[in-house]
Amino acid sequence: MPNDDLARFIDRYTVEYLRTFAHPVERVWKAIVDPAEIGQWFVPPTKWDLREGGSFRFHDDNVSGAILAFEPLRLIRFQDDGPGAPGRSAADMSGCWFQFELDAVEGGTRMRFTHHVTPGVARPQQPPHAWDTPWWPGMLGGWHASFDAMGDVIDGVPIGSRRPPTAASAIAEAWASHGSSVTLTPEQRAVIVRELRNREHEMDVSARYRAHVDATLPPGAPPPPGAA
Repeated sequence: MPNDDLARFIDRYTVEYLRTFAHPVERVWKAIVDPAEIGQWFVPPTKWDLREGGSFRFHDDNVSGAILAFEPLRLIRFQDDGPGAPGRSAADMSGCWFQFELDAVEGGTRMRFTHHVTPGVARPQQPPHAWDTPWWPGMLGGWHASFDAMGDVIDGVPIGSRRPPTAASAIAEAWASHGSSVTLTPEQRAVIVRELRNREHEMDVSARYRAHVDATLPPGAPPPPGAA
Protein backbone atom coordinates (compact mmCIF):
# COMPACT_ATOMS: atom_id res chain seq x y z
CA MET A 1 0.00 0.00 0.00
CA PRO A 2 1.78 3.20 -1.08
CA ASN A 3 1.69 6.06 1.40
CA ASP A 4 -0.08 8.32 -1.11
CA ASP A 5 -3.02 5.91 -0.96
CA LEU A 6 -3.56 6.69 2.72
CA ALA A 7 -6.04 9.29 3.93
CA ARG A 8 -4.75 12.77 4.67
CA PHE A 9 -5.68 15.16 7.44
CA ILE A 10 -7.07 18.44 6.11
CA ASP A 11 -6.94 19.65 9.71
CA ARG A 12 -6.96 17.94 13.09
CA TYR A 13 -10.69 17.19 12.89
CA THR A 14 -11.14 16.50 9.17
CA VAL A 15 -9.80 13.56 7.19
CA GLU A 16 -9.97 13.00 3.43
CA TYR A 17 -9.67 9.91 1.23
CA LEU A 18 -9.24 10.18 -2.54
CA ARG A 19 -9.91 7.29 -4.89
CA THR A 20 -10.19 7.15 -8.67
CA PHE A 21 -12.28 4.45 -10.35
CA ALA A 22 -12.10 3.59 -14.04
CA HIS A 23 -15.86 3.87 -14.40
CA PRO A 24 -18.35 6.64 -15.17
CA VAL A 25 -19.86 8.72 -12.38
CA GLU A 26 -23.19 6.88 -12.68
CA ARG A 27 -21.55 3.55 -11.82
CA VAL A 28 -19.68 4.89 -8.79
CA TRP A 29 -22.76 6.74 -7.54
CA LYS A 30 -24.75 3.48 -7.69
CA ALA A 31 -22.16 1.79 -5.46
CA ILE A 32 -22.75 4.50 -2.84
CA VAL A 33 -26.55 4.83 -2.89
CA ASP A 34 -27.79 1.37 -3.86
CA PRO A 35 -28.46 -0.54 -0.59
CA ALA A 36 -27.51 -3.86 -2.21
CA GLU A 37 -24.12 -2.49 -3.26
CA ILE A 38 -23.16 -0.45 -0.20
CA GLY A 39 -24.17 -3.49 1.86
CA GLN A 40 -21.37 -5.42 0.19
CA TRP A 41 -18.48 -3.03 0.73
CA PHE A 42 -19.65 -1.27 3.92
CA VAL A 43 -22.65 -2.44 5.94
CA PRO A 44 -26.31 -2.78 4.89
CA PRO A 45 -28.54 0.21 5.59
CA THR A 46 -31.65 -0.48 7.65
CA LYS A 47 -33.16 2.95 6.97
CA TRP A 48 -32.52 4.75 3.72
CA ASP A 49 -34.51 7.89 2.86
CA LEU A 50 -32.37 9.36 0.09
CA ARG A 51 -33.24 13.05 0.00
CA GLU A 52 -31.97 16.16 1.68
CA GLY A 53 -33.59 16.17 5.12
CA GLY A 54 -34.16 12.41 5.01
CA SER A 55 -32.64 10.01 7.50
CA PHE A 56 -30.49 6.92 7.41
CA ARG A 57 -29.32 4.15 9.67
CA PHE A 58 -26.68 1.51 9.06
CA HIS A 59 -27.09 -2.00 10.35
CA ASP A 60 -27.15 -1.76 14.14
CA ASP A 61 -27.97 1.90 14.93
CA ASN A 62 -24.33 2.77 15.61
CA VAL A 63 -24.18 4.96 12.50
CA SER A 64 -27.34 6.97 11.93
CA GLY A 65 -28.61 10.49 11.49
CA ALA A 66 -29.94 12.93 8.90
CA ILE A 67 -28.99 13.31 5.25
CA LEU A 68 -27.67 16.86 5.19
CA ALA A 69 -27.16 17.21 1.43
CA PHE A 70 -28.22 15.14 -1.56
CA GLU A 71 -27.24 16.10 -5.10
CA PRO A 72 -27.57 12.99 -7.30
CA LEU A 73 -24.40 11.95 -9.12
CA ARG A 74 -22.35 14.57 -7.27
CA LEU A 75 -22.69 14.76 -3.48
CA ILE A 76 -24.24 13.05 -0.49
CA ARG A 77 -23.52 14.21 3.07
CA PHE A 78 -24.53 12.23 6.16
CA GLN A 79 -24.76 13.56 9.69
CA ASP A 80 -22.63 11.38 11.96
CA ASP A 81 -24.62 10.73 15.12
CA GLY A 82 -22.51 7.75 16.08
CA PRO A 83 -21.36 7.19 19.68
CA GLY A 84 -19.02 9.93 20.88
CA ALA A 85 -16.99 10.60 23.97
CA PRO A 86 -18.60 9.84 27.35
CA GLY A 87 -20.86 12.63 28.53
CA ARG A 88 -21.28 14.28 25.13
CA SER A 89 -24.82 15.26 24.13
CA ALA A 90 -26.51 15.03 20.74
CA ALA A 91 -25.90 18.77 20.38
CA ASP A 92 -22.17 18.16 20.81
CA MET A 93 -22.29 15.68 17.92
CA SER A 94 -24.36 17.84 15.58
CA GLY A 95 -21.32 19.19 13.77
CA CYS A 96 -20.04 15.73 12.82
CA TRP A 97 -20.58 14.53 9.25
CA PHE A 98 -19.15 12.45 6.44
CA GLN A 99 -19.71 12.84 2.72
CA PHE A 100 -18.99 11.47 -0.75
CA GLU A 101 -18.22 13.83 -3.65
CA LEU A 102 -17.85 12.58 -7.22
CA ASP A 103 -16.20 14.28 -10.18
CA ALA A 104 -15.70 13.02 -13.71
CA VAL A 105 -12.00 12.91 -14.58
CA GLU A 106 -10.06 11.58 -17.52
CA GLY A 107 -10.49 7.83 -17.56
CA GLY A 108 -13.18 7.60 -14.90
CA THR A 109 -14.42 9.12 -11.66
CA ARG A 110 -12.65 10.65 -8.70
CA MET A 111 -14.29 10.05 -5.32
CA ARG A 112 -13.46 12.40 -2.47
CA PHE A 113 -14.63 11.09 0.90
CA THR A 114 -14.44 13.56 3.77
CA HIS A 115 -15.15 12.90 7.46
CA HIS A 116 -15.37 15.83 9.87
CA VAL A 117 -15.81 15.72 13.64
CA THR A 118 -16.06 18.26 16.42
CA PRO A 119 -13.30 18.36 19.06
CA GLY A 120 -13.65 15.80 21.83
CA VAL A 121 -15.17 12.91 19.86
CA ALA A 122 -12.72 10.40 21.29
CA ARG A 123 -12.68 6.60 21.48
CA PRO A 124 -11.09 4.33 24.08
CA GLN A 125 -8.58 3.01 21.50
CA GLN A 126 -6.99 6.43 20.83
CA PRO A 127 -3.28 6.91 20.38
CA PRO A 128 -2.34 9.60 22.96
CA HIS A 129 -1.53 12.13 20.22
CA ALA A 130 -5.12 11.89 18.91
CA TRP A 131 -6.80 12.09 22.32
CA ASP A 132 -9.64 14.49 21.32
CA THR A 133 -10.46 12.92 17.92
CA PRO A 134 -12.02 9.64 16.72
CA TRP A 135 -9.00 8.89 14.55
CA TRP A 136 -8.06 5.58 16.04
CA PRO A 137 -6.30 3.26 13.57
CA GLY A 138 -9.14 0.74 13.38
CA MET A 139 -11.62 3.38 12.27
CA LEU A 140 -9.33 4.98 9.68
CA GLY A 141 -8.20 1.60 8.45
CA GLY A 142 -11.81 0.42 8.35
CA TRP A 143 -12.79 3.19 5.92
CA HIS A 144 -9.68 2.44 3.86
CA ALA A 145 -10.43 -1.29 3.63
CA SER A 146 -14.06 -0.49 2.77
CA PHE A 147 -12.98 1.65 -0.17
CA ASP A 148 -10.70 -1.16 -1.34
CA ALA A 149 -13.75 -3.44 -1.27
CA MET A 150 -15.82 -0.77 -3.02
CA GLY A 151 -13.39 -0.86 -5.93
CA ASP A 152 -13.85 -4.61 -6.23
CA VAL A 153 -17.64 -4.28 -6.18
CA ILE A 154 -17.56 -1.59 -8.87
CA ASP A 155 -15.22 -3.71 -11.02
CA GLY A 156 -17.43 -6.77 -10.56
CA VAL A 157 -14.83 -9.04 -8.94
CA PRO A 158 -15.00 -10.86 -5.59
CA ILE A 159 -13.92 -8.61 -2.73
CA GLY A 160 -10.25 -9.13 -1.93
CA SER A 161 -9.67 -11.44 -4.91
CA ARG A 162 -6.91 -9.25 -6.38
CA ARG A 163 -4.74 -9.01 -3.29
CA PRO A 164 -1.29 -10.53 -3.76
CA PRO A 165 -0.60 -13.77 -1.88
CA THR A 166 1.04 -13.55 1.54
CA ALA A 167 2.42 -16.03 4.07
CA ALA A 168 -0.83 -15.71 6.02
CA SER A 169 -2.92 -16.43 2.93
CA ALA A 170 -0.94 -19.61 2.30
CA ILE A 171 -1.56 -20.71 5.89
CA ALA A 172 -5.28 -19.95 5.54
CA GLU A 173 -5.48 -21.99 2.32
CA ALA A 174 -3.63 -24.93 3.87
CA TRP A 175 -5.78 -24.91 6.99
CA ALA A 176 -9.05 -24.72 5.07
CA SER A 177 -7.95 -27.52 2.73
CA HIS A 178 -6.24 -29.92 5.12
CA GLY A 179 -6.08 -28.66 8.68
CA SER A 180 -9.74 -28.44 9.65
CA SER A 181 -11.16 -31.21 11.81
CA VAL A 182 -14.41 -31.12 9.80
CA THR A 183 -15.00 -31.80 6.15
CA LEU A 184 -15.64 -28.59 4.25
CA THR A 185 -17.10 -28.05 0.83
CA PRO A 186 -15.09 -25.97 -1.65
CA GLU A 187 -17.54 -23.13 -1.11
CA GLN A 188 -17.09 -23.28 2.67
CA ARG A 189 -13.32 -23.32 2.31
CA ALA A 190 -13.49 -20.28 0.03
CA VAL A 191 -15.60 -18.37 2.58
CA ILE A 192 -13.17 -19.18 5.41
CA VAL A 193 -10.12 -18.17 3.39
CA ARG A 194 -11.81 -14.96 2.25
CA GLU A 195 -12.75 -13.96 5.79
CA LEU A 196 -9.26 -14.72 7.12
CA ARG A 197 -7.70 -12.69 4.31
CA ASN A 198 -10.09 -9.81 4.95
CA ARG A 199 -9.10 -9.81 8.60
CA GLU A 200 -5.41 -9.91 7.65
CA HIS A 201 -5.93 -6.92 5.35
CA GLU A 202 -7.78 -4.94 8.04
CA MET A 203 -5.01 -5.57 10.59
CA ASP A 204 -2.32 -4.53 8.11
CA VAL A 205 -4.14 -1.33 7.19
CA SER A 206 -4.79 -0.48 10.86
CA ALA A 207 -1.10 -0.89 11.68
CA ARG A 208 -0.17 1.49 8.87
CA TYR A 209 -2.68 4.04 10.09
CA ARG A 210 -1.32 3.97 13.63
CA ALA A 211 2.03 5.16 12.26
CA HIS A 212 0.25 7.56 9.91
CA VAL A 213 -1.67 9.24 12.76
CA ASP A 214 1.51 9.63 14.78
CA ALA A 215 3.37 11.15 11.85
CA THR A 216 0.79 13.39 10.16
CA LEU A 217 -2.08 14.36 12.49
CA PRO A 218 -1.87 18.14 13.09
CA PRO A 219 -1.13 18.97 16.73
CA GLY A 220 -3.78 20.06 19.18
CA ALA A 221 -4.01 21.08 22.79
CA PRO A 222 -2.35 18.71 25.29
CA PRO A 223 -4.73 16.20 26.87
CA PRO A 224 -6.06 17.00 30.33
CA PRO A 225 -4.52 15.08 33.25
CA GLY A 226 -5.60 11.46 33.14
CA ALA A 227 -6.93 11.61 29.56
CA ALA A 228 -3.94 9.98 27.87
